[in-house]
Amino acid sequence: MTFLAAISCEYEIEIRTDPDETGRILIQSLAGLGDTTVVYVDATLPVGSPDTVDLGLMRVRLKADGKDVFLHRNHGVSRTFPDEAFFTTEKFEPGCRLDVEASHPELPSAKASTVVPDAFPDYIVELDEVDIDLGQYLAMSAPNSGGWMGNPEAMRVRLTFTDDPSSRDYYAVWIFRGYYGVYDRAEYFVNHKSYQSLSVNMDSHPMLVQLFYTFGDAAYMRSHACLVAFSDVDFDGEKVTKEFLVPYYPGDKKYTYHMDLIRMSPECWRCVEADFNMIMNDFAEYGQAAIYPYTNVIGGIGAFGAISPITSMDLVM
Repeated sequence: MTFLAAISCEYEIEIRTDPDETGRILIQSLAGLGDTTVVYVDATLPVGSPDTVDLGLMRVRLKADGKDVFLHRNHGVSRTFPDEAFFTTEKFEPGCRLDVEASHPELPSAKASTVVPDAFPDYIVELDEVDIDLGQYLAMSAPNSGGWMGNPEAMRVRLTFTDDPSSRDYYAVWIFRGYYGVYDRAEYFVNHKSYQSLSVNMDSHPMLVQLFYTFGDAAYMRSHACLVAFSDVDFDGEKVTKEFLVPYYPGDKKYTYHMDLIRMSPECWRCVEADFNMIMNDFAEYGQAAIYPYTNVIGGIGAFGAISPITSMDLVM
């Protein structure tokens, strides 16, 4: 008989800090998400620093194709995103170059750039109802997403499109279930339409992440949007069909289904990919095989990316 003994060790780690380090500006922004582009800014400080940073002194400048875009400072204007955020409702067309720069009198300035990608290519969607086995049932796992609740049936969504052969392209899909909830407010009832992002089959689409983890408070409005992301590396320039299995409740008229089709900028893709790899990296819990977040912010940290205008369509069997 073999016995395995787990031996724990203690190590004293000395963290050396640069006495000249002043901290860094954090920028998080995803242009094209919803009808508002939010630029979330914050600041980091060196380890052991007793100082604080007055975020009220932060200044943010956004340019679209070299022209200044007016940014509103939130300051409680919207409860949807934090007070330390700037926002604009201006629309940005595919091909538009976006440049953001943040400055603070006590910190080095930070800047980043991205280009709004083209819209999702022409597509065909086909639906059918299928039975799922235990393996497929267990493969459905996404935090804060619509669960399967033991339902043995699924809706199979077939998405067919032709990829652009002239570029490396990055895509994403969100599938939502809509339903009406009745709330009692001040002794009267209100019908309220809500949407819940649905889990998909993790076997066939392993890159399933929550956008909230990737772009933080900049994606606050869609914080529970589970995103299936994939690139054209395996089908560059070809006609391809992607299949998605999602929970389905036949005969239940209170549910509706719809899908968002997205094309991502390279910066958005790299950030999503890096965060997904960190989430799936079990070795990191033991201090091994460290994977670091992606950042395209020069002089600071964070991520600045863009997605194409979202195409929404209802899924009707």
